[in-house]
Amino acid sequence: MDMILQWAKYEDAADQCSLSRIWGGIHPYIDDLPGRLIGINIGEDAFNLAKTYFQWDDIINKIENYSNDYLIYPNPTRNNSFINLINESSKSISSIELYDLNGIKQKVDFYKSDEKNYKIEASNLYSGVYIMYVIFSDGSHKSTKLVVRK
Repeated sequence: MDMILQWAKYEDAADQCSLSRIWGGIHPYIDDLPGRLIGINIGEDAFNLAKTYFQWDDIINKIENYSNDYLIYPNPTRNNSFINLINESSKSISSIELYDLNGIKQKVDFYKSDEKNYKIEASNLYSGVYIMYVIFSDGSHKSTKLVVRK
């Protein structure tokens, strides 16, 4: 006979699953409490990491956790415009590199307006997704995704 099971919260369903595994002899009861305690410790970290893969806002910057910071806009951009980069780091930028998703380095010209502001020419780029590497004077780097549209 078919049965429909329903729980108010995911936590309730997870508890029932654990108990079913214990009662069914699949999961030894001795591991239940330690497993729950470990889950409490790593659950939130795992959830926050998983969110970075599914949230639209600048996924790569969230994964790479450097203290160096910069802002690029507009992103997505058009291939007939300039990309603005503002260096919000205390370190100076030594170079900017752009790679397509095949790993091929793209030729880009960037112009330094002042110590913190740069303009990158996007007119020679095709529509697509690129990875921009900003390399700082101390050798550290940070990357971000750049989307170029027609």
